[in-house]
Amino acid sequence: MNETHSLRIESSAAKPMHEKVAATFLREKLLWARERSWNLLDEIRAQLKEGMTERQAFQLAMNLCATSGISKQWHKPVIRFGPGTILTFADELNDQYKLKRGDPIYIDLGPVWADQEYGLEYEGDVADSFIFDGQNIEAKKCIAAAREIFRATEEEWMKTKISGIELYNFIKKNVEKRGYKLVEEVEGHRISDFPHHKYSKERLAKINFEPEPLLWVLEIQIKHPSLEIGAFFEDLLGLEKDRRI
Repeated sequence: MNETHSLRIESSAAKPMHEKVAATFLREKLLWARERSWNLLDEIRAQLKEGMTERQAFQLAMNLCATSGISKQWHKPVIRFGPGTILTFADELNDQYKLKRGDPIYIDLGPVWADQEYGLEYEGDVADSFIFDGQNIEAKKCIAAAREIFRATEEEWMKTKISGIELYNFIKKNVEKRGYKLVEEVEGHRISDFPHHKYSKERLAKINFEPEPLLWVLEIQIKHPSLEIGAFFEDLLGLEKDRRI
């Protein structure tokens, strides 16, 4: 008789492809990868220095990834500050603007963590926003709004189990109600043993079915309607405890 681990997500033939994972996949290990990713984000944040460019911050993040034992990443670190916080992962890093006190910053990481016990590689994907060494009232409000919208969206999903399309309709209405603009290119996605693309390349904002808990990342990026200020927060959808915000 085969033992079934309490935290295993079964990947049977009956499951649709967008819910599949490796046979030895454990949610416990995915949460382990998530925790390590948040710790790495905190390390990067602590070492940012006034006067850095986004390119220098990126190199700092890459160096810390290397010293943390990360041999691969499913996406490279994205660190933006000041006016760069209204931009996305698709935009070029700014080599001219230098970090100053009171600037908003967001850090977006996608490291892959190797689990020696079962031989799988687990994806992390986390992002958070903060203000660098000072005060910025408008940036503080924007960051708070992004986090509050994330919490409200997750609560709505846990109550109603709505589809990804409905989730992002809910997000857009909440963003507009608060007077901000949603960065619609940032849409959420699957997460799993690496690479998740072997199971699904679909975007959470486009799926017309209920997402499986812990197998999808909820991403929310917003920007101020008139100022070059933005905020970004992302984490696993369906986390029942240990929420960072």
